[in-house]
This record gives sequence, C-alpha cells and structure tokens, in this order.
Amino acid sequence: MTYESTEISTQDGNPVSLYEFMWGNTFWRYTNADTAQTITQDEEEVTYSPIAISDSGVTQGGSRNNDMTVTAPSDLPLVDLFRSTPPAGAIWLTVRRHHADGGNDEWFVHWIGTVSNVRKGGQASVNIVGLSLLASFSRSGLRLAWTRGCPHMLYDSECRADPEDFALVAEITAIGADGTITIDDAGGNVAPYFDGGYFKWEANSDGTMDQRGIESSVTDTQFLIFGSTDRLEVGMSITLYPGCDLSAGTCKDKFDNLENFGGFEQMTGENPFDGRNIF
Repeated sequence: MTYESTEISTQDGNPVSLYEFMWGNTFWRYTNADTAQTITQDEEEVTYSPIAISDSGVTQGGSRNNDMTVTAPSDLPLVDLFRSTPPAGAIWLTVRRHHADGGNDEWFVHWIGTVSNVRKGGQASVNIVGLSLLASFSRSGLRLAWTRGCPHMLYDSECRADPEDFALVAEITAIGADGTITIDDAGGNVAPYFDGGYFKWEANSDGTMDQRGIESSVTDTQFLIFGSTDRLEVGMSITLYPGCDLSAGTCKDKFDNLENFGGFEQMTGENPFDGRNIF
C-alpha cells in the first residue's frame, strides 16, 4: 500500500511524525512513536527519540493557516534558549510524516519553517510556535531609499566590508547585573569603536554560534549589550565586531570602504512634496 492510499483511507492510517529542530550545527530529533525511529537523511542514519510530542497539523488556506504549533515537554534543551533572550540564528523545524505498517518505509516532509517563539502550555508542556516557510515568501521587501546616512546593513552584500578583517578575540572578565559585560582587552580600540556592533561565541560543543548586539560602550572594555546576559559566562572567549554610525566619514576612516557608501550626505533637506513649486 502506498503512502497516498494510506493517507486518504478511512481506517488504515497509522500516522507517525518526526520532528527535527536545527540550530546551526545542533540538531534535536523527536518522534511521537512509541519507539525510537531511525531513518536515512543525506546518506546518514539519524535517530529520533520517542517523547510526548504532537502538533496542530496543517490546514488548507493562506500562509497564516500553514503555521504550526508543536506541543512538547517543557524540559527540552530547545526550551532553555527561549527562557530569556532567544538565540540570534534561526531554529529550523522540519516535520516528516509516515504511516506505520503502511507497507513502505518512505518519510515525507510534511511541514518546514522556523521557530518563532516558545510559550507555556500545560503544567509540564510548552507550545513551540512555528512560522511557515511560505509565510516568509509573502513578506514585503524593504525598498532602497535616498538618505543622508548609508542605507546598507553593516557587513551585508551591499556594504561588502568583511567582518573578519575587523574581528577581535577577547575574554569576558565580568558580567554585570545591569546587562553589561567587561572584556580583558579592546585591542587598543577606544570607545565608541564597538557601539552598534556585535559579538559572537560558540554556544555548545557542536560549534553552533550565538551572538548579541552591542548597544553602547561604558568604557573601552565594558559594553552595554542588547538583550540579557543569559548563556554568557566569565572566562568565555568571544569575537567582537565594531559597529558603524552610517556616516561617510566612518565608512572611510574606520572601514576604508567609501566606494560602497550608499548615502547622499549632500541632500538639501528640502521636501519636494511640501507643495512648493520647484520650477
């Protein structure tokens, strides 16, 4: 019996689901089956552990109807990432379906998207909210505007500055209750060199990277960061990247990148749509 015929049957279906969460190089794999499920993915055998997990299913309609909520135990490692400041990188969720005793070993991708939030469910469960990949396709893109400051995002494909050319490896020596961190050495750079920048670190033994933004400098080696200091520890090695105030002077003197500056600092400041005749 094929998967399709089992799926549409009135009594032969015995659905089993696999839930794969991927954060960088880190994977968490679970199944709602009674026993562990081992399948071959990308020419590698992977195992899904049995836990009490379920989902809201998929309905036909617009992209919002394709979002999914997964209910799972509250002690999953994934949940800890959302107890304060969520991770910077996307956590991908792939749901696969299969029919036990369906006469075939095929697993089909049923749903794919990203985890947008984790909310409390029951006393010992959480609701993992997934945003469908289709929903991201329907978003309106930002238009490039005429501005005095540079409209590019620092280190993106339009800015073209290589972040590794400005990277500084340092060690956290103190973490403040006010949301600040202190490093051992700023590499001779003085405040506000790192304002608007960020730093990253290895979040686990898998080599998955996490990061935080730097809001402002308290001193040359102490910074107020965006979000909480959760998952940061004294003695941790981090890599810092400087920020940019989007001015032509900073682009030239700090990053030697004036040829990619996208702003127009010579704009007059007069509004061409204020009703005055300009001809």
